[in-house]
Amino acid sequence: MDVATMASTIDNLAQHEESAGSMPDVVHTCVVSPAFAEDRVVLSGRDSGIWRSDDGGSSFRQVFGPATPGQLVTATSIAFAPDFPRDPTVTAGIAGAVARSSDGGRSWRTVALPDPPPLVTCLSFSPAYEVDGMILAGTLEDGVLRSDDRGERWRRWNFGLLDLSVYCLAPSPAFAQDETIFAGTETALFKSENGGRSWRETPFPEEAPPVLALAVSQHGEIWAGTEQHGLWRSADHGETWQRSGSENITQPVNQLDFGERRALAVLPGAIALADGRGRDWRVAFADLGTDGGVAGVAVPGGIDAATSLLVQLRNGPVRELRIRHVN
Repeated sequence: MDVATMASTIDNLAQHEESAGSMPDVVHTCVVSPAFAEDRVVLSGRDSGIWRSDDGGSSFRQVFGPATPGQLVTATSIAFAPDFPRDPTVTAGIAGAVARSSDGGRSWRTVALPDPPPLVTCLSFSPAYEVDGMILAGTLEDGVLRSDDRGERWRRWNFGLLDLSVYCLAPSPAFAQDETIFAGTETALFKSENGGRSWRETPFPEEAPPVLALAVSQHGEIWAGTEQHGLWRSADHGETWQRSGSENITQPVNQLDFGERRALAVLPGAIALADGRGRDWRVAFADLGTDGGVAGVAVPGGIDAATSLLVQLRNGPVRELRIRHVN
């Protein structure tokens, strides 16, 4: 359905807070279980660690945190295994390490990373994880880390990566065949065609970075969200780039999600929607920045099937935003 025929409204807006009251620290990320329709699990990464909700975000409990009260164990990113729940692995980037869960996020243990301990900014499971067991982690100043044993051991793979501040990673949907993955950094956009073992810079416009968000659409197009220069699209595997949606996307793009029929871009205080080819971007939900801004948007059931979005604000509350379709 084209966005021109779809009206997105805040319908029956629901705001939820954890039962103990408003959370005491900053939220950095929010994700839902791939089996959300059945288990209602939401995981929240915060300065105080990892928090879990089993009721769709109405209440949270801490499931991973500091050994000493008052310390920070900042959780910056969380990712579920692609074949979840058959494989209930979940990983989280925390300060100086990776946390790993083998029971869907109920319990966690820490996996050490190479010294000096890096700050993990993003995590990406291989789309062929069931076979290759590969996970990649982007870091703030230490480039890309790769694990080939389902997150048990990690090694730096930075050959050709000229900027080690990595903000986002996006593998090709055909990763099992082409081993292609993209990395957005402070100054450029890089591409690997051997599973993240080596990298080369793409001809991304030099004035456009930092690249904060990446997605590969179902139509094979690579999309990049930037801090100050909107959205960019490549239809030839990153060899050329065109700016897209610039008239409506003026804030930093912190998150991208593409389906066959619909696309989503998350801004600090708003959410924009387009069709699956990234045409006709429109701000569907505005004025979300008044309570600290958006930490993350979770899409139960996938962006094409979603009838609502779960939005967690940086100061804690979770809002359910209804998407209404008009035929």
